[in-house]
Amino acid sequence: MGRPRASAEIRRQQILAAAKRCFRRKGYAPTTMDEIAAEYGLSKGSIYWYYPSKKAVLTDLFQVWVEETLNRVITDIGGIPSARDKLIAMGEFFARSLHEDIELYMSTGT
Repeated sequence: MGRPRASAEIRRQQILAAAKRCFRRKGYAPTTMDEIAAEYGLSKGSIYWYYPSKKAVLTDLFQVWVEETLNRVITDIGGIPSARDKLIAMGEFFARSLHEDIELYMSTGT
């Protein structure tokens, strides 16, 4: 009996997680779809079933990041009464987020 098939959404999440790990290690430009597939543990063709290109993977990864980030920001600033303090908290949040994922934004070029 084979492995049960994961839903399309679970597969996308797995591909995005693999891509994120690859992009962190090497940066976006030097990472290949073959490397994402190897990290993912399935064939490159299985990635193309969900994403037509590496750029589409990055676009979806960015969209997920934006949605998760906005949800966290809304939760974090919800109890802050003044607009000024909310803006400060948002700035601090984005600075922390950038620092935590700096590898995604920097390419080693190797």
